Amino acid sequence: WGAYAALGAQLVPVGYSTVNGTTAKRNTDSLTDAQLDINGELHLAGALYTTESGAAIVSSEGTGKVIFKSAAGAETQTYQATQSGSDMTYVSIPVTSAKLLNGDGTYTETKEEAVAGDTYYFCKVCNPAGIWEKEHTTKAYNLTLLANIPENSTTELTEEQASKTIQITEEELAGFVFPQDTFTCSGYDLTVKYDGMYPTISNDDICQMIETNSIKTIGIPMKDIDLGQIAELLKENPYIKTVNEVRFSSTKLRIVVTLKNIILHVYTQAGHQYFVDEDGYMLPFSLAVKENVPVANGKITDAFADGKNVKDQQSNLHRVFKIASYMHGNDFYRAQFRQFYVQNNNEVVLVPTVGRHKILFGTDKNMEEKLFNLQQTYQQGLAYMGMDQYATLDVRYKNRVIAKKK
Repeated sequence: WGAYAALGAQLVPVGYSTVNGTTAKRNTDSLTDAQLDINGELHLAGALYTTESGAAIVSSEGTGKVIFKSAAGAETQTYQATQSGSDMTYVSIPVTSAKLLNGDGTYTETKEEAVAGDTYYFCKVCNPAGIWEKEHTTKAYNLTLLANIPENSTTELTEEQASKTIQITEEELAGFVFPQDTFTCSGYDLTVKYDGMYPTISNDDICQMIETNSIKTIGIPMKDIDLGQIAELLKENPYIKTVNEVRFSSTKLRIVVTLKNIILHVYTQAGHQYFVDEDGYMLPFSLAVKENVPVANGKITDAFADGKNVKDQQSNLHRVFKIASYMHGNDFYRAQFRQFYVQNNNEVVLVPTVGRHKILFGTDKNMEEKLFNLQQTYQQGLAYMGMDQYATLDVRYKNRVIAKKK
């Protein structure tokens, strides 16, 4: 990539280099920085390096700690290997002991600074600018609690009973749980968990779901907000697998949901389309789905129905789902195949991501053996002979792959 790519290109993808196991090929948009988001403790028993210019080692929740069990690493170079035939070329890439990214865009250096036993803190409560600091000073406050006595009460309290002063640290103050009958909701704390690259539902979508259903939250007394109603509303969304949390954290409404993982985009013979998740459930078609998942088409007659599971009946779609489900658990298979076409004889044809050939797969019988044979053919044969020499690969017969040239 960059200066290391040939012919002045920004990026030259290798044959099987796809985006996180999807069928999408990498391009210049794939050149994004990795991020290490620490919201707890990271214990370094060895060394942590970034490129010389730094990297996105952050703490989005302002609670990160990097603890050095040994001194900072002293290496200054790492190497990228490229191969042409049997010749290996090593390209030097400058690195440094981890630079920690601050909230203002600057970096905190650990090179020649960190020794065994040092801890770097990222605390937005103590330092609103968000700076990684080796020294961490905790401020303390006196908090006076007053007895809540009705105005018309005739009860007389001693000074000790009427009020009590306690000491509380800044971290404790930030996490203080206020009585819900006293404070109003000040905003949202939203988390969407998803295993893929492009979540079907965003934080904004969750806010919009709540607002469009006339559930008022911001500025409303916390005691008047029906958390159960919000949880039930979110459960009704077909793309949400689990509603993990709906509760107040301080005065913010904390919502955590887990999304379903989609593994098939289905086109039926009748011209309809929908998705199927990893558990076999049909999901309605939505333009919000940006994940690049394999297409299933051809002789597929299963009509869409809410809550319907393709595993409940023997059909061509059920057989395709079994193959796709098995492939989904393997990085090579996910990257290599982009389409399942069901022929009129009910046999499946696979269309690869790379190459102009097709694979006669047959049914789901012995699919593990067929896929293993295909992988070996690609990695030990076609990778050297070229993908486009053959029109078909036939794996329908036991212990063999029959290749037919164009």
